[in-house]
Amino acid sequence: MGELNEGEFGVDILGNIEYLEQEIRKAQKFLWIKTHQVLKNLIPLVLEKIKQPFDFKYISSENIMPSDAKAPIPSTLPGVQKRVLPKVNRYYTTK
Repeated sequence: MGELNEGEFGVDILGNIEYLEQEIRKAQKFLWIKTHQVLKNLIPLVLEKIKQPFDFKYISSENIMPSDAKAPIPSTLPGVQKRVLPKVNRYYTTK
């Protein structure tokens, strides 16, 4: 989580989403996301990435993290790790 905590505060929501989409497309080995929201628009991109050897870590608030039975990207898939925190800051951290 150290590198994620060094991320930048982003106030431009649409710009952040566009940036995340670009970064996911460019990522070749791993993607780590810390967010307070479900990023539904990114799910297809992540599902495509984890078809190959890929490390995906997702950190989110306990009140929005779906169980693996309901999650579109369950932690039972190879390379997927999830961590639940009581609260996650309300901004995107990207680096």
